[in-house]
Amino acid sequence: ITLLPEFRLAMPDADSHPRPSTSGSAFTTHFLAGGIAGCAVEAAFYPLDTVKTCIQASKPIPPLAQLYRGVGANLAGAFPATAVFIVVYEEVRQRLGENEGTRQGWSKMASSATAAVSAGFAASALRVPTEVIKQNLQAGNFASITDAVRGVVRSRGVVGGLFAGYASFMAPPTPL
Repeated sequence: ITLLPEFRLAMPDADSHPRPSTSGSAFTTHFLAGGIAGCAVEAAFYPLDTVKTCIQASKPIPPLAQLYRGVGANLAGAFPATAVFIVVYEEVRQRLGENEGTRQGWSKMASSATAAVSAGFAASALRVPTEVIKQNLQAGNFASITDAVRGVVRSRGVVGGLFAGYASFMAPPTPL
């Protein structure tokens, strides 16, 4: 007597079932999943980030009700940046991994590492400007997103203001 049915896992061969691509519905799935996940993480940790930013800026820590000051700017940048990160990561990893295990192919570690670096470059182009605005709002330097964008651009320009820190973030670590 068999009480439980027998289950067998059949592993498809790589040729009959190609890897999913970020085209079509996979693109939409990756984009939405990345964006929603990024916003969830940002919203959850935003109060701690506000406290950290105020301490770093030598500003008083705001009352509890103001710990989410500037969250709109942050989420406006978090969604597209994390969505782009996931989409680029999956696409690059898939393309580099097409020949994994072959003589000409990439190792899984090299594919994943290259994909992560590529995704970081792409996502940071969206993320850095929103981080600058978010930090200025958290520190109480401006009253609104519009005021913050105008003030940062007026005082330091688009590249020097909105992209402050981008070059150092993208520069590879070099030995001293």
